[in-house]
Amino acid sequence: MCWWVVACCSRSWTWLRPNCTADLFRDGGCESRACWQLSGKKSHFPAPAVAKLSSLRFRWQMFVLTNGESNLLKGPVALTPPPSRAFIGNSIIAAHRDLQFRFLKDIRVGDEFGLQSEDGDYIYRVTKTYIVEISDRTLLMPSKDRVLTLVTCYPFYYVGSAPQRFIVRANLVEDGKRQLITYQQ
Repeated sequence: MCWWVVACCSRSWTWLRPNCTADLFRDGGCESRACWQLSGKKSHFPAPAVAKLSSLRFRWQMFVLTNGESNLLKGPVALTPPPSRAFIGNSIIAAHRDLQFRFLKDIRVGDEFGLQSEDGDYIYRVTKTYIVEISDRTLLMPSKDRVLTLVTCYPFYYVGSAPQRFIVRANLVEDGKRQLITYQQ
């Protein structure tokens, strides 16, 4: 199943095939998240994916898989339910520092992530990063607000089992009003 993506660059809308999105970025396409919009079709993720996480600044997107040790080797996993209209709280996604979450070493406060779940699209803005001990679980506790927590091992270039965790905390900015570029192959 392929997605057709609508992209706006210089205020002109263009239909793109899924594999053309890299060309748009490389050719200096639109950098503003405000001018990306999905074609409006309902998302369906391949099993065992439960969501899709994307970043315009880092120019990547990846499926978020159901929690499980074997899935953690394949991609980021959702340790809690992904965002939905019914779930209000701390959505936690974990991945390996030397595989999918290597880019977190360059994360900045203010960076934004798009998270597409089965019932909607959500945009989160990074508010803070933390380096904590493995035993510190305070940032993984439930929340009364809609927050996204990304977790990986730290230090990033440590050989062996890393002694700490790098945690990114992001707050919900928008709920389904604008969407980042996404596609399915």
